Amino acid sequence: QAVQALEKAKLLLGNDELSAESAPSIVSQLKESEAQQTQALLALKHKLDMSSAAAQQFETALKWLQSITGPVERASAAEKARNVM
Repeated sequence: QAVQALEKAKLLLGNDELSAESAPSIVSQLKESEAQQTQALLALKHKLDMSSAAAQQFETALKWLQSITGPVERASAAEKARNVM
């Protein structure tokens, strides 16, 4: 079974040099790469969450502004809000 697992790992990694001796080092490298990619993914998810929250806040503020002033173009909403304040 161990030989089969090693052959499968060689195939999946595309690394014919993989051996039982080199496997721990490669596993360590793969785990480090996984951790880095996970961190990058979580950072992107955080940015997306923040962008979504900002977009929702803008929509809420735009509706509030329109309830006070009537129809307002999105592009001019910030200027209109400053004038109202």
